[in-house]
Amino acid sequence: QAADGNKAYNGYCAVCHGSTLTNGTFGTPLAGDYFRTKWSGQTVHAFLEKSKTMPPSAPNSLPAKVYTDAVAYILEFNGAQPGSSPLPEGGDALKGMWIQ
Repeated sequence: QAADGNKAYNGYCAVCHGSTLTNGTFGTPLAGDYFRTKWSGQTVHAFLEKSKTMPPSAPNSLPAKVYTDAVAYILEFNGAQPGSSPLPEGGDALKGMWIQ
């Protein structure tokens, strides 16, 4: 899922957030200290919902799989260990998953 997310990120997110997740001209960093400060202690559900506000010119315009895969990639890039099954595209399960 994170591999698909890498493709989704590069195709849709990198233009604003940068190719390294920290070097974006228009978007906030999605890795490193900024990401940890902003998202540590928040749920994966909250992060997924925030991702759906993108792109700013057309919020929630991408397929659900693109958002979920991109979130999986960003979380793995930030050190999260992938689970035995893919992140679901929504639902209560994500409300019990915390970003550390």
